[in-house]
Amino acid sequence: MMTTRLNTRTTMLLAVTVGLVLATTASASDWGFSIGFGRPRPVLVAPYPPPVAVRMVREWVPGHYETRSEQVLVSPAHYERQYVAPVYETRYEHRRAYSVCVRPGYWTEVYVPAQYETRYTQVFSAGYYMTAGVERHWTR
Repeated sequence: MMTTRLNTRTTMLLAVTVGLVLATTASASDWGFSIGFGRPRPVLVAPYPPPVAVRMVREWVPGHYETRSEQVLVSPAHYERQYVAPVYETRYEHRRAYSVCVRPGYWTEVYVPAQYETRYTQVFSAGYYMTAGVERHWTR
C-alpha cells in the first residue's frame, strides 16, 4: 500500500514537472500535444481602450512650379558605311625607294549607338487641400 501511494505521488509529481517544463519552453502547437490540469486561465484584457478625440486637419498646399526631366531620343541607332584607306609601305631596293600597297582600301559598316538628350521643363502644379495629419487628445 505504501509503494502504491508512493508510485502515485511520484507519477503525479513527474507529470506536473513535465507539464511545467513543456509549458515554459515551447507551446503545445510546437510539440503537437498538450498536458493541462484544471480549467484554462482566462486572458486578461482591458475592457475598453482609453477614449480618444480625433480631429482631422486640412492644410492648403499652394501651387508651385516643378522641374521635370525627360530623356529624348535625338538620333536612333544605325549603321554607317565608312571607307578604310589603303595601307602603303615604303620599301628600299638598291638605294631606290618605292611604295607597296600592303592592304587595299575597303568599305565597312560601323554601328553607331542611339543618342539621347536630357531635356528639362517647368510645369505648374495647381494648389490643393491636403489632410495634413490627425491630432489626438487622450482623455480620461
